Amino acid sequence: MVESNKSSMISQQEKEEILLLIQGTIKHTETILDQFEMQKKMIISLEEQLAYYKNINEEMKQFQPSQHAEEIIAQAKEDADYIVYDALVQAKKVELGTSSVKRELAMFKDSLKKILEREWKILEEFDHLQGKE
Repeated sequence: MVESNKSSMISQQEKEEILLLIQGTIKHTETILDQFEMQKKMIISLEEQLAYYKNINEEMKQFQPSQHAEEIIAQAKEDADYIVYDALVQAKKVELGTSSVKRELAMFKDSLKKILEREWKILEEFDHLQGKE
């Protein structure tokens, strides 16, 4: 029985080895737990950064013109181009009309001048004829 007792007993050296193995396992487990905590903190930090950048992205979307606004701006540009073109056409018509009126006025003045000169000559001849009698 003494022999079986010996085999079931753990020697002091084995106990120390087991203790060292347990201590090593504890230290390794603590190191893994520390790494896990660091990774957990890093994940939380990354999640916070992601939320921050998502918020910035949403804010930037609010400041960017929407598709409807871009369509309105494009339509306004087209309308402005048409208005400017129409104004140029109208200005050209007014210019042509003004030139036509100026020509007609000059022709009217010439005609009136010629008529008045003829009338004046007639009056002078009439005065001359009256003076002879």
